[in-house]
Order: sequence, then structure tokens, then C-alpha cells
Amino acid sequence: MNDYQDLRRTESGIMANGLSLVEMPPLDPSFIRKNFKYRILGDASFARAVFLCAETGLGKTHLCKDLLEDLASEGVYTRYESLREFKADKAARKVVRVAREVRNATVNPRERKAVVLDDLPIIDECDLGKIVRAIDRMVSCNTLVLVCILPELEMLAEEMPSAKRMTSLDLATLYQPDVFEFSNSYELPSAGIAALLFHDSAPSTAFGVGARWDSYVKALSRLAIAHIRPSLPIEEQRLRLAMILLGSGSTEVLSSIVPKLDSDSVEWTRRDAPLFGLDRIQGSFCCVGLNSSSVFESCLSDFETLCTAYPETVARSARALAACGDYGRAALVCSLCGPDDYAEIGTAWGVEFVCAGHATAVQKAFELRGLGYGDSEDGCAFASLALAYTCSPFSEFDERPLPEAAGNDLVNSMRRRRIVELLRMSRDLDRGILPKGQLNEGRETDAVARLLVLHVKARKLLLTGRFGEAYALLVNNPFRIAVRSLVSALLCDDFALAQLLTGESPNQEEQLAYVRSRQLIAKSGIKRLACYRDLLEPLAMVLCGRSQRFEGVEAVIARASRMGDKAVQAVLLLASAVVDNRVGAYPRAHVRAVQAAEILGNVRKSYLVRVSRFVRALSAYGLGDDEPLTQIGESGDISVFRDLAALFVCTGPGDEVELTKLLRNVCNRDVLWMLNVLGNDFEGHSRSFRQAIPPSWSALSRKSVRKAQAMARESEWTGLPVAPRLTSDHAQSKAARNERVLRLEEDAKSISIRVLGGFEVRVNGELVGAKNFGKRRARPFVTLLAASKKHMLTRRELLESIWPESDYGSGRQKIYEATSVVRTQLRRRGEASDPFVVSRNSGSVALDMGLVSVDVDRFERAAYAVLATDDDTKVVELSHEAIALYAGDLVETPYDTVGTVEARRQELRSLYVDVAVVGSAAVMRENMLQLSVQLARCGYNADCLREDVAIALIEALKATGRIAEARETYREYARNLLEATEMPPSTGMRAMASGLFPSLRDGLSGRVGKVHEDNTMTC
Repeated sequence: MNDYQDLRRTESGIMANGLSLVEMPPLDPSFIRKNFKYRILGDASFARAVFLCAETGLGKTHLCKDLLEDLASEGVYTRYESLREFKADKAARKVVRVAREVRNATVNPRERKAVVLDDLPIIDECDLGKIVRAIDRMVSCNTLVLVCILPELEMLAEEMPSAKRMTSLDLATLYQPDVFEFSNSYELPSAGIAALLFHDSAPSTAFGVGARWDSYVKALSRLAIAHIRPSLPIEEQRLRLAMILLGSGSTEVLSSIVPKLDSDSVEWTRRDAPLFGLDRIQGSFCCVGLNSSSVFESCLSDFETLCTAYPETVARSARALAACGDYGRAALVCSLCGPDDYAEIGTAWGVEFVCAGHATAVQKAFELRGLGYGDSEDGCAFASLALAYTCSPFSEFDERPLPEAAGNDLVNSMRRRRIVELLRMSRDLDRGILPKGQLNEGRETDAVARLLVLHVKARKLLLTGRFGEAYALLVNNPFRIAVRSLVSALLCDDFALAQLLTGESPNQEEQLAYVRSRQLIAKSGIKRLACYRDLLEPLAMVLCGRSQRFEGVEAVIARASRMGDKAVQAVLLLASAVVDNRVGAYPRAHVRAVQAAEILGNVRKSYLVRVSRFVRALSAYGLGDDEPLTQIGESGDISVFRDLAALFVCTGPGDEVELTKLLRNVCNRDVLWMLNVLGNDFEGHSRSFRQAIPPSWSALSRKSVRKAQAMARESEWTGLPVAPRLTSDHAQSKAARNERVLRLEEDAKSISIRVLGGFEVRVNGELVGAKNFGKRRARPFVTLLAASKKHMLTRRELLESIWPESDYGSGRQKIYEATSVVRTQLRRRGEASDPFVVSRNSGSVALDMGLVSVDVDRFERAAYAVLATDDDTKVVELSHEAIALYAGDLVETPYDTVGTVEARRQELRSLYVDVAVVGSAAVMRENMLQLSVQLARCGYNADCLREDVAIALIEALKATGRIAEARETYREYARNLLEATEMPPSTGMRAMASGLFPSLRDGLSGRVGKVHEDNTMTC
């Protein structure tokens, strides 16, 4: 068997010299061999000579053996001879001997015979005649002679004009991928080049899950090396090597690499070597498999010996790749060059190699220059600076000025100078220095410069605390997902940090981009960036989640200090201080916050300076000092920092603070991490803070923590503790009370029905799905009975609401069918008792309240108890229970013709609002201000047009110091009332609002025309 030629199919998969190749959907095994047999024996004559003049890897041996197997099954004498081990003179003598033996092999000399002469070596002209005469003698005795030769031996076929010839293209057409269909009755082509063609054209999802990638790569590299054999002319060997190194491109590029290349050599290669995919019409080529840089990199070690024979071709190929912008593959080819060429190419395109993520190649090039290799001229200043700004400590280059663009190629020199300038800006941001001037990526002519401008702008926004703007800047940029270079990987990291700090969760495509970014940065050899990249996710989890550990941070802080990246060092110190506050290590947190502030001494009025002051105040508060937080609350800095800090320390009605930024309907995601810190890290005060913040802010924080939990589960940082959910004590107690109430109901009565906030039926604690009541309108039937007073309705009332189209006679049957559906579902859950009480005398249907419990009854009892109690302490307790029991409005039903359910819905909602108003007033009298706001907010959300609940909410907000939110609530109420009734607020409401904030204007003039303009209030 030819070592490089056959990739045969076996029971364990596709084999190439024992190497398992990728398993593909099967193809009919007889299709190719039947096609080949027809090509050989298509006409009536059997005795003939057929020359297979084809390159290695086209399956000559495999096809000939299959043909011999078919002929042998037909009774034909067959013989296979491999001449690989024979030299030219001995091969000729072996062919003559075979001809003699074949002639005498059968009793009848005219009996059909078939012979295969495989791997015929390169022979001299003196031996050529012997072989031709031997083949003629075999053909004369009715023998089919198949001769497998390389294209260099085509002269042998020319000596026999009557013989049939099959070239490489003829064999390749047997395996064209477009003739195959994916079906269970098919099997893929099993020969070398043909299989590679098929794999190259097949979709990536077609590859098996357990594919042996290393085996495929090994088979491909051996096949490619076999195509550059010593029997070929030197120029053709260089041509094929150049195509392997380039992978794909145009034939014009090949002409620059192989100067003496002529059109005949290109045409010869196109005809006889399908591996290289030469297209004469388009003037291009594409090596099968090797056009992928990842595959080429895997084959790299196998090409080293071959490349040492043609160093000039390798160097020219590397330069051609760099010139066309394929810096990744150029760096790979550079590793095959000699030291002189490596040093020159690595420094000449050093800026581009660094931006592509191949800084190690540039570092090695400078090392070779230091050893005396390469050109002595110093034309690598930009490459040196690009490498320094990316990898080296800042102390090594400090404030070195950028050299002016010069040289023969001034355009490239100016472009590289601009890229180095942007790399310096990026490094300055890591040091905490904000770049001056405006950056506009639209003005950049170079693609790399445009991406670097985006990176610098995103880093600047992140450093100044504008996370939302950074997210908006990058969210629609495709390069943050298409991670192919170091610059795009940095963009991906910028977006990942902005995404996590704003509470957004990545989709699957973005998660894959993060993995590719991590791999690319780790592979680039830039330890400085790799170290920071590995801490990106833990850092975001610390700031947005509830992590109690920050492993490895000390080493990274030391590295950042050594590198001179002060901003990175300060961020890591502040994140560590946050974790220290969580575990109660307030002295250490205070020290780290002070260190961060000292490091950022040259970054005045920046976001990180405010963060360091904020974290330092928190640690001081943990040590028992309230003054730092009070100073932040009273500072003149109008920001959300100030509002959150003020709200954190505001505990009494006398502490009135105008919260200018902390509005109910305006959620600032840029301070989301701070919201989680204040709401989690200080036991008692965090509980009050969670009750005091607006509901929309609390919901935003809960959402961000849930996403952080999901990120923790899906990321590689499984060692980090999962962040708990940020919920208020009221919400937690509400959930616990709901569970207790449900258990009590299930213990007392076997059937429970819930119609507030949704429809639910349970039997002995087991939930009966709502879809089980979908037949015979059983669900609206149960809903109507559960919502009605005393849970009893007459048949006529039921018919008028649910079956208005039916008369009384047929309606009784429908009621019976609905009750039967309910009884059947309950019996399936083990409930033998009848939940209905049917009275024939009164003609009514009711629920058996000794067996059934309804949530409406329990809510009404708790609500009326609140309204009937004068003791504020009991009102607080009972209002908690009533609010918890009201899970939502009464469930809607399409079968409510009379309006019974709608009337009850309005009645129960009004009762719920009454409880909220009374409870809020009682809670305020008990000096529980945050809880008062929450109760009033519950009632206002249920009915935003009720004046009493609006007043209760405004007064509660005023008492907690949330003046801006109280003002916004009044304006919202006024707008809602105007839109619903075209009337302004009442005189009493306006008087109350005027007393609370005299400078307020409601802004309603002109909204309803001239008629109401005089009636609008100006406070």
C-alpha cells in the first residue's frame, strides 16, 4: 500500500497508515469502484494497458485493488505487484519476469487476466523499452494491465499511443463532493486528496464528536510533504512549498516568491496536483486543509526539515503574508525562517505582529538582533515601542517621545506611528492618565487604528465610571465577537467588563467570544495582559455579586505595581477592600482604600477617586465612625454616589436630604455594583437601605445578582462562592408567610383554591394544572364560584355569566358537565369527597367550605381586621399579613358576561389599597419609615388614581428624605389623573403638595387646552 496514498475505510473509521481520520456520513461503497470500473472497462475490449498518471494521494492503489477484487470474483486471474522497493534497472527486470509468469499462468493463453504494476519508480531511457515490450506481451495474451505512475513518468505512457491514460483530474472527478448526498446508504470517499476535498467542503457540524484531529493533521502533513519530492524540478518544488506556506492566494504572489516560475509549471501543477487547488481562470489557489491557519500550525513541525532546504522561499513567503495583512500566518512562517530573516521580518512588521497577538515573535526577533543577526540598520523603533507599551514595565520606557515617521515607505511609517500612539494611550489609561483630545474612529484610515480608537474610548469610559456608555459604544460592534487579533480581544474584554458592571448577561455567542479572547491573550505570550484577563470575571463578580474571596489578587497587585499600571492596581485594591468589608476585615479594607487613594493622587476628580473615598468611608463606618459617610452625603458633589450614601445614613424624619439623582423610574446602571455593596455588606444598615431604595432600583439589583449567579455557574471560576440574591427583609418575610399560610390551609382543608394573582387548585398539597380544567368551561366555573360572596351562585346566574347562549334546560346539563370535570380531576388526586353543594330547592351551586379553602376569604378577613383595629402595633402586623396574602388582582376570565368577577376585582383591589393606606400611616407613627414607603408604594401601584394613597406615599417619601422622588410621584399622579379624568388634583391635594415643597410646579398647563389652564396649580 502506498504510505501517503490510501486513507482506507475500516470498521473503526477511516484509516491513513493506521491513523484514524474524521468519520463522515456514509456513502454507497460500490459507487466509486463501479464508476472506476466503468471508466476502465467501458467498451468491449478487455485486453489493454491503462496508465494512471497521478499524484500521490489520489487513491490509485485503492481503486486498482478494488477492481482486482471485482474481477477475481468473476473468475479472472489477477496479480498485484508493488515496485516501490526496486531501483530503475531491477524494476525493469521485475516487469519482464512478471510478463513471462502471467503469460504462463493459465492453461489457455487467451484466458482473461488482470495485472497491476504499482509504484513504478523513475526509470532510465534504456530500461523504458524493456518495460514497454513486456506490457505489450501481456496485452497480447488478453491481459488488462494497470500501471500506477507519477506524472514524471508520463513518457512511459507516451511510448504506447494505444494505451488509455487517466490523469489526476480524471481521478479527482470520481470523488467530487457535489455528487454525494447525505444519506444513510452512502459512505464518504476514502482516498487521500478526495477525502480532504470532501472534508474541506463539508460543513463543520458534519465532523464527528470524537474525531481524531491529530490523526487527520498528521495524514495531511505527510500527504503535503509527499507532493514535494526530489524527482520534481527545483522550481516546481519551490512553487509547491510556497503554496503550502501561503495556504491560499493569487498566482501573482507566487510569481514574486518564485521569480523563475513559468506558466508551464503552473499548468502542470494545476493538472497533476489537485491538493493545491490551482484555478487557471481566477488565477488563484487554495491548498486543501492547509488554508486553515490552525491546521497549518498543527502541521508546522513536520515542515521544518523541508523548509531548511529552501530558506529563501520561506522568507519570501513570510514577507508576502505580512504584506497582505495575514500577520498570524506570517508569524508562523517566520518560525521556519533562518535567524537573519527572522530578525528582519519580526522587527520590520513588529507593530503589526504585536497587534495581531504575536508579541513573542517580535521578542524573539529582537533577541536575534541582539545576537548579531539581521540588518544592522535601526529601522525598528516603532516595533520596540509597541512591544514596550504592551509588555514591559512602564519604568523601562517612561516618557520616551515617539519618533517621527520617516523612511522609504512613508505611508506605512505614519500608520505604524499612529498605532504606537494609540497603544501608548491605552497604556496611559491603565496608569490612570486620561488621554486628551477627541478620538474619532471614522477619521482613521487603517482598520487596526480604528479598533484601537474604540478600545481607547471604551477604556476611558470605564475608567471614568460611565459603564453604560461603554456598553452602548461596543454593543453593536462586530469585532468584539470576531476575536481574531489582540486588539479585537481587548475590545471583547472591554465589553465583557462593561456588560457585567451594567447587569447585562452575555448570550452564547458572546460567551464563546470570551473564551476565544482568553485563549488568544494567553497564546500571545503577553503575561501582563493575560494576568489581568484572568481576573476580569472574578473582579466583576466581586463588584456586582456577593463573592467572599478574591484569590490571587495579591500577586496581580504586585505585578500591576511592578508594571506601573496604577489604575489597574487601584481597581484591584478597591475590589479587595470591598471583599474585606464583607468578611468584617474593616482595618485591612481601610488600609487598601487609603492606598488606592494615594496611588490615584494624580487622577483628580476621577471616578476611581470617588470610589476610593466611598470604600474608605464604608470601612470607617464598619469601624464605628459615621462621620465619613455623613460628609459624603452632605458634599456638594451632585451624583448618585451622594444620593446612595445619604440614603444609607439617613435614619430619621429630621434627616431630610434632596435626592436629586435617585428617582424611582430612573435606574443608573453605572453604580449598580455600589448598590449591591450597600445592600449586602452591612447587616443592620443594609436591611434598612434595601427597604429605603426605590422598588425599580431594588429590582435592578436583584436582576444583576441573578445574572452574576448565572455567570458564576457558566464560567470557569467555579471556585468562587455564588452570590446570593439581594432581597428585602419584607420580601423574604412575605414569601415565608405565604408558605406558612399555604401549609395551614392544606393541613386544615384538603382542597385549596387560589384566584388572586393567578388560578391554582391544590389537592392535599398536590398542584392540579390549570389545563386540566380546560374542558366544559370548568375553569371559569370554579373561578366564578371562588370569587363570589359566600361562594354560592344560582344556576341562572351561572348560565348568564358562562353559558349565555344556552336556555335553562340545556344549561343545567352544561353545569352538570362542568362539575363532573372538576370531580374527575379531584378523584385522580385521591380526593373522594364532593367539593360542590347543589341545592335542588333553591337551584343553587356552592363550594363546600368545610372541604375547600379560598384565598379571597383569608385576604378579606385580614383586611377587615386591619380596618377594625386601632392599635398601631397590631395594624402593622395585620397589614403585613394582608399585603402578603394579596398576590395580585383577581384572575381574569373570558366568561364573565354579567360582570360578577370584574365587580369583585374592583372591590378587592379597593380593599387592598385601603389596607395599604391605613398600614402606611400606622407604620409611620411607629417610626418605621422605610416600611411605610413600601406599604404606600404597594397601594399606589395597585391604583395610581386614588388620592389618599398618593398622599400617603408622598408623605412617606418626604419623611425619609427622598424629596426628589416625592416631587416626581406628585407629578406622576397629576399626569395620570389629567389623562384619565381631564381634571387637575383636588384642592386638598394641591395644598398638601404646596406645603411639602413650595417651589414645585406641576407642569400641567396647556395639557388640556384653554378650559383647564386656569385650574392648574402652580406651587
